[in-house]
Amino acid sequence: MTTTATLADVPLDARAHVEVRLQGAVLLVVDQLCRVGAGDGLSGVLKRHRFLGDYLDAILPFVPPELGWADLHAWWLETVTQWELPAAGDLPLCRLGAAYGLDRVALTQLLVAGLVDEDSRFGGVFAELTGSSRRPTVESIVGITTLLFGTAGEPDAALARAIHDGILTAYGTQHPRSEWTVAPLPELWEVLRGRMPGGAASITARDALPGIDDLVTTEDFRQQCAQVGAAFADMDLVLVRGTAGSDRALVAQALAQTAGKGVLHVAAPHRPDLRATAELLGEASRLLPVAAALGAVTVVEIDPMPGESVRLDRGAYRGPMVVVMGHTGVVDGAGHRSKVTLDVPRLGSAGRAQRWRQALGGMSVVDLEGIAAASGLQGRHIDEVVRSAVSLASVRGEAVTLRHVRAASRDLDRRLLEDLAPRLDPAGDWSDVVVGDYTAVRLAELESRCRYRERVADALPSAYSSGTGVGVRALFTGPSGTGKTLAATVLGSRLGLGVHRLDLSAVVDKYIGETEKNLHRVLSAAEELDVVLLIDEGDALLGRRTEVRSANDRFANLETNFLLQRLEHYRGIVVVTTNAPDQVDAAFQRRMDVVVDFLAPSARERADIWRLHLPADHQVSAELVDELVQRCTMTGGQIRNAVLHAVVLALPTARPVSDCDVEQAVASEYQKAGAASPYDPSGRRHGVSHARVFREVVS
Repeated sequence: MTTTATLADVPLDARAHVEVRLQGAVLLVVDQLCRVGAGDGLSGVLKRHRFLGDYLDAILPFVPPELGWADLHAWWLETVTQWELPAAGDLPLCRLGAAYGLDRVALTQLLVAGLVDEDSRFGGVFAELTGSSRRPTVESIVGITTLLFGTAGEPDAALARAIHDGILTAYGTQHPRSEWTVAPLPELWEVLRGRMPGGAASITARDALPGIDDLVTTEDFRQQCAQVGAAFADMDLVLVRGTAGSDRALVAQALAQTAGKGVLHVAAPHRPDLRATAELLGEASRLLPVAAALGAVTVVEIDPMPGESVRLDRGAYRGPMVVVMGHTGVVDGAGHRSKVTLDVPRLGSAGRAQRWRQALGGMSVVDLEGIAAASGLQGRHIDEVVRSAVSLASVRGEAVTLRHVRAASRDLDRRLLEDLAPRLDPAGDWSDVVVGDYTAVRLAELESRCRYRERVADALPSAYSSGTGVGVRALFTGPSGTGKTLAATVLGSRLGLGVHRLDLSAVVDKYIGETEKNLHRVLSAAEELDVVLLIDEGDALLGRRTEVRSANDRFANLETNFLLQRLEHYRGIVVVTTNAPDQVDAAFQRRMDVVVDFLAPSARERADIWRLHLPADHQVSAELVDELVQRCTMTGGQIRNAVLHAVVLALPTARPVSDCDVEQAVASEYQKAGAASPYDPSGRRHGVSHARVFREVVS
């Protein structure tokens, strides 16, 4: 027989490389069958397992005729090693070996373990070798590789390391170790064969990743990224910290692109708990061999809660890993030689305009600067809003406008915030809020503070600007029904921002620490989405700290302390309302940027409220309105309720609201509070002294 082919004729890609490598594993398995089988030699083996003849026929054209069976294994291994050398950096199996320090013994064991995954007929071969299992066992793999490498190659120790590092998976570990069955990691085998694995992780090739120069950020941060990227291959762990709505994931991708690698991205679900985060980190560790074979960087994205510590096990993996996370929580550095942290800075108005321009690409847009100034959304959220806004505009054949952007923002707000803080539709203007002159001035000041909050720090001397954040904290105090909630929604309308009311029933939890976690989630989401967060009846959360007399007092004080610290560094707009300001902890009041007192309306203000609420076609006499204004000291909320009741009374007969409807509605409103109306529709007129004043009943 003469040699008719050389490996130089075989294309050197991932699939062909593994197929050639597997031929060497087949030779070892056939040799082992001849040694421990029925004693009928090679002919007997080929008679029992006919398909093996096809594998041998594929190998023989490459084998020199003078080469004996005893020397075939070593010759094949050396020939394949020389053949793959020029392209070793591009071959998944070679990349895996370099990342984990795998020698020839370990790589051969991996290939032997993968034979059944490649061809199910090898199940019968291993059943013969093991006596029962259709997959190779620890004992059979060690025996097969000892044929080539001997005991000096320590095949048992090499196999143990491969199992420990997750390259091979052991099953039946409740049995003696020699009986464990062994299989390669499924996703890893797909990559070794030149295919992309399925699963939750997303894989992005280097060519599709952004570079550091593509990042919209500050020049200082871009230089930091360039320095880390230059030394990236020698690093163990890089932490990229930023809000969930920032470009923190793009920063990780840019670092990988600079190092000439792709990305294997594993992300947490929305609002994961500590257990889900631990499972995600476990999944990231499990997929490290896959990333190594792909020549990619493992990027795991998590959002641990304040005070939580998480650990990422790297095993024997020698490459860099990136953890993308928020500004809270800690990653245990055990097992990592070095750790570098990058803090993604927030984009200012100019940076946001550039980021909007980048996200929109060549799309036609109206007033880009106005869109950027209207919201404090950051990178990732800008991308999400742009996708929805472009779809809305395309359906109508229009250019993207602020109207499309706000509609898309509302969808994003609902998806990320609705379960903990339902949306209130902002509407109206300050003319709809009937308050005294002093209160109106304070509300105007609040709007100005919110509108120019990003410019406040720039306007201050440098010695004082560092501690000035862009957050605005407002406290609305006053009796129920005086317009506090209405003023918050009008504030959102004036600023063009959504308004979300904190749902205390969804936030407060009976389990220790869960209330703080829920508060952190809702405050973080509201902060990132740049909405107005309304904490109605805030004294329930901002109550005075008490002397610790029991465990309940201690944990209640802890919740108050957490909220104090969180609000102090809050970067969004939060409005807290209360009708019991004396119950609010003094420390909260000191931290409020604006305090607005809402007083019970005067007679003139009550007249304005009546006129604002009555339907346009009403037939209520001016005399009755004047009488009610003078005699009924109702708040704006109660006047609104009375008008709604009057409308309901008029609707069944399809007539305009009349005097009798309003009289009956006012009497009903007083009755709800257990008071007699100062205005009696039966004709008897009572002075205020003859009836309990409405405010007194409520208080």
